[in-house]
Amino acid sequence: IADEIVSKLGSMPAVVAIPAASGDTVVGVASGFDDLAAAGHGPAPLVLACQPEGAATLPASLAAGRQVVLERPSSIARSTADPAAGRLAIAAVRKAGIAVAVPDDLIARATRDLAAAGFYVETSSALALAGTILARERGAVAHDAVAVVLVTSGGRGWGEDDSAVFRTPSPISSRPALLAAAAALAHGSVGSPSHSPCR
Repeated sequence: IADEIVSKLGSMPAVVAIPAASGDTVVGVASGFDDLAAAGHGPAPLVLACQPEGAATLPASLAAGRQVVLERPSSIARSTADPAAGRLAIAAVRKAGIAVAVPDDLIARATRDLAAAGFYVETSSALALAGTILARERGAVAHDAVAVVLVTSGGRGWGEDDSAVFRTPSPISSRPALLAAAAALAHGSVGSPSHSPCR
């Protein structure tokens, strides 16, 4: 992943944001950038490990100075709701990055924003975008820093309940409402951004 990012950008990014469960991807990506830095490609980027607030074992472990295990991790980003982060991941973030705990509402918003831009991804993938936005707002990442966000999983075939992310359109329950909807279709107003269920 690190090789591909540098190849596409032509240089090292300042930040690489990674959705994290136990943190295996964090370890691999951080190691790849370390190898590139050792080979003379410039300083390795800041590793931004993003976890949902209800399963934020990396921030908790870094704060406690030891591995923290949660009894009931929970998030709409279910793929990243693990009870514990691995020791190698904790060490990698301590050495070269920061960990951010992202509230579910921000994860949902990032998922909708990506969908509106044409990228239907799983909430756990949108987590990295939400974490980057949050880190910029908090001043942990500069607003002008070149940041690469890893989007790791498409939403197609996503077997989870997405009602917490996307609104379900209300059914047409009367003849006047049906006629109004037909008129809107005829005038091309349905499907505009203001009517999109992704907003």
